[in-house]
Formats: sequence, C-alpha cells, structure tokens
Amino acid sequence: MLRLGFGWEPPESAGHDPNALVVERDGRVVGTARVNREGDRAGIYGFVVHPDLQGRGIGRDVLHRMCRTARGDGAAVVHLEVATDNDRALNLYTSLGFRPVITEDYYALT
Repeated sequence: MLRLGFGWEPPESAGHDPNALVVERDGRVVGTARVNREGDRAGIYGFVVHPDLQGRGIGRDVLHRMCRTARGDGAAVVHLEVATDNDRALNLYTSLGFRPVITEDYYALT
C-alpha cells in the first residue's frame, strides 16, 4: 500500500509496527495508516487507500473512525501530514474539520 500511495516501501528490517493499521474490505487489504500517540496528541501518518478504490468513501470512513477513537482515548488534538499538492486528500481532510497549521514543500536529492 505504501508503494502504491507514496512510492515508498519500508525496509524488511523495519519489523512489525504496533501503531500500524490495516484497512480491509471484504477480506481484501485496501489501505493502511499509522497512528502515534504522544501525550494528549495523536498523529496519523502514512494514510493511504488503494488508488483503485479512492473516491468511494473508504478514506472518509477510516479517518473519521481513527479520529473518533483517538479522541475517545484522550487525544485533545489529532494531526496528520499531507503533501501540499495532494488536492484530493486536502479536500477530504478539510471536509472532516482539519485545518492547515504548517505547510512545507518536500525536497529530494537524487
């Protein structure tokens, strides 16, 4: 999923991440995300829904559930990261009440 969504795959040596969530639909993996808790803050990272299934409400449902769970577990703030040129994700996040706090561009040395 991370390769499909971001062009990135964690190294095999990374092991199991206890904060990683697998999103399934009808027994098929359709997405993933990682939720980290730090005090009264929760961060959502690496959130991706399979590109073929985007636009069907899966991401909205999963993100809503993650936020509701984090808040129920005591998180006062839920934050996430998104590329500034990812309009589809930005529209989803703002429609659920997220607002930009910090924006930055990503750079790579190739």
